[in-house]
Amino acid sequence: MKGKIYNYIEGNWYRDPPLTSEDIQKEFRISKATASEHLSDLEEIGLIIRIKVGKTKYIYPTEFYLLILLFAQKYKDASV
Repeated sequence: MKGKIYNYIEGNWYRDPPLTSEDIQKEFRISKATASEHLSDLEEIGLIIRIKVGKTKYIYPTEFYLLILLFAQKYKDASV
């Protein structure tokens, strides 16, 4: 199940607004506790990152988030 959830997250990283736990619950028809457990496991092994904005936690694949940080650093260091 975790593999299917990760593939879903990776395939929908570009969504606006980003994925949330509720989206995972609806897509896979699982309980809130099950979704939270699977997402915690994926976060613990470093495949996803959850960013809290207000009461909502947005879910991103780790490589997408690292790519954002890389570009932010590149443009921060660039002379204009």
